[in-house]
Amino acid sequence: MVTEFTGSLPFGIGSVKWTPNTKERDAAWALYVEFSTRITSITRELGPERDFGSARLAMDSLNTLLNATREVLREAGPTIATKPDSLGPITIKVLNLSIRRILDDFHTKLEAHESNRDPGEDRVQHERKWELYEAFWENMIEMQNGLKEYTESLESIAGVKS
Repeated sequence: MVTEFTGSLPFGIGSVKWTPNTKERDAAWALYVEFSTRITSITRELGPERDFGSARLAMDSLNTLLNATREVLREAGPTIATKPDSLGPITIKVLNLSIRRILDDFHTKLEAHESNRDPGEDRVQHERKWELYEAFWENMIEMQNGLKEYTESLESIAGVKS
């Protein structure tokens, strides 16, 4: 069990040091499971046809992760938000500086592109024609790198990593 967590967090949050309480450790485990099993932890390599995968599926996964994280925070309650450098406020900062930013920057733009797809055209092939396809994935990879750091911190806070 982690008695004190000291670490550097991504997205300009910086260094933190605090002793997580039991609720924070439990919430860190729940968040670790969510973050480590979604697209946030799996960086797609650029394929031979400049294909990272489906931006729609990636955004849907981010939205699901955002909602799941909110649920974990709500269920854990205010005991994980007793000071600015505790799990609740840190997690909210991480969401707002990463997932929320990607969704704000690209979601409606992808929807606009999707609305122009001919009925018989393959969705993924149409997505690859999106003018922001590569920019979206460049931003995703940058975000994924930061979220991998955060996920490693969650792993440590939860006590599953020495």
